[in-house]
Amino acid sequence: MDVSNYQRVFYLVGIALNLAAMGYAVYTDAIIYAGTFALIIAYLTVRYRTVDRFSPGTDANE
Repeated sequence: MDVSNYQRVFYLVGIALNLAAMGYAVYTDAIIYAGTFALIIAYLTVRYRTVDRFSPGTDANE
């Protein structure tokens, strides 16, 4: 498994954990925390998508 696969798994786990935390924050009416988790999820999603685009050996680098 190359580095980009490890990064993808890392980002997916981070997104899943933040989704769970955001769900709990919404459940307990902590809207500011839920918003913060939503921003983190958005950031991790962007990073996850860029791992594929800019990893070595893809067409984007050639």
